[in-house]
Amino acid sequence: MTSIPQNHSLQTAILASVHHDVVAELSVLHELSALARATNRTQLIRMATEQLTRLFGARRFVLLAGRPPKQDILAAFGFKPGEDVPAYLAETGERPNSLTICFNRDTDKQDLFFYEQARPLNDRARRFYNVLSNRVEECLTIFRHTEEHDGLLQSLRESEDRFRAILDAIPDLMFIFRRDGIYLDYHASTRALLAAPPDHFLGRGIHEILPPDVADRCQRAFLVALETNQVQKVEYTLELEQGSHTFEARICPLDDQRLLTIVRDVSDIRQLESDRQALRDSLAQAQKMESIGQLAGGIAHDFNNMLGAILAHVELAMGAGTSAADIHEHLEAIQQAATHSADLTRQLLSFARRQNVFPRRLDLNQALPHTLQILRRLIGEHIQLEWNPGPPIGEVRVDPTQLGQIVTNLCVNARDAIASTRAGGRITVGTSPLELDADAAVQIKDAAPGRYACVTVRDNGSGMTPDILARIFEPFYTTRDLGLGTGLGLASAYGAIRQNDGFITVESAPGRGSTFRVCFPLAT
Repeated sequence: MTSIPQNHSLQTAILASVHHDVVAELSVLHELSALARATNRTQLIRMATEQLTRLFGARRFVLLAGRPPKQDILAAFGFKPGEDVPAYLAETGERPNSLTICFNRDTDKQDLFFYEQARPLNDRARRFYNVLSNRVEECLTIFRHTEEHDGLLQSLRESEDRFRAILDAIPDLMFIFRRDGIYLDYHASTRALLAAPPDHFLGRGIHEILPPDVADRCQRAFLVALETNQVQKVEYTLELEQGSHTFEARICPLDDQRLLTIVRDVSDIRQLESDRQALRDSLAQAQKMESIGQLAGGIAHDFNNMLGAILAHVELAMGAGTSAADIHEHLEAIQQAATHSADLTRQLLSFARRQNVFPRRLDLNQALPHTLQILRRLIGEHIQLEWNPGPPIGEVRVDPTQLGQIVTNLCVNARDAIASTRAGGRITVGTSPLELDADAAVQIKDAAPGRYACVTVRDNGSGMTPDILARIFEPFYTTRDLGLGTGLGLASAYGAIRQNDGFITVESAPGRGSTFRVCFPLAT
């Protein structure tokens, strides 16, 4: 059978098919034109029956195809239900006056045949009759396939409409490139997105359209995407009529010869990021200047106090009639003021992490009692300072001077917290071991997995709110009244702890005191 193009009608299929086998009968095939208007199998059978009956001049002409039921049609010929038609014809001897033609069996195994009760057909009519009956069955098959094809086309059209609606909603440009950089196709929800009309770039190479440096980068990204089968990203800036615009191109391979490139204008995003960065830089600069101002003010205040004391005692020592004992007393006061100034300088150096560190192996249980003995005079008799050492926990490598500075600053901070709420109080200094695994270490700032020896300083003072707790190690941050603190004590202690590879944790709540725990890794 001759192949038929998909867009040909059913009538054309019948004509072409019969033309292939029976050229002589073309003169009567136009009578079958009504078959092209059939909308389903049953209608096609009925219309074919009517046309064939009229063509051959038979009084009754029937096409039996299994559906509609045979019995309904045979009843019109006087046959009873269940009678075997071929056997009946043989028994009655009606074969000379009738003709039965059987051909292709349908899928349900029922015979498909014409039955004409009239005069015998001549050779020409019988030949055409046979060919035409075969072609009707073939047309039924074509008709069924056409129905399925139409359904697929409708689904395809609906899918294409949905896909196009989605594409039109995307504000990006899309291009399909050949691997050598030739523009093959594009999609834009509006022509306004294009910097040039399509006929300016379609079929041309990327090096003809984009600046050389941009084209080179895109071409390299094309090759990488094809080799790795991974999405590549290229960002570039173009000078357009509307001004400078920044674009981001995402390139992904479609096959080994073509690439899909999605281009988005990110100018507003990059400008927003630039503005945000400028704002951050401005804020950082303002915070830096504020910190410098606080540093200068704190240093000036403390040194002015110390210099004032030194000058006053020098003046008194130089006064007339001053005894040797009085001069010695003034010199001791000058020495104390100078020592305090030196301590302030040492705190500043520790905060800046420029102080020299001389770590030694030492046992906290043995090193701390001497520091606490000195602290008792600094803390005052109205506060009870307790020493609560833990079991032997091994040695650590720490600078002894910095260890004393750390414990001193923590105890002084505890003293100030107690003094602000009550006439008396208690500070407890103790030691304990600690071992951290990886899961526990990640929860603590500056900590690493391992074994540690810890110093704990606990007080029953005023405690801290979460806002204060979050800032206690910031340089120059203090909750004391103006002139009573520099805000460098805890900051310098934190710096010394980090210089000795340790970390510090704090637990505190308003009215419930505070607990500082400083941990140093055990020496190996």
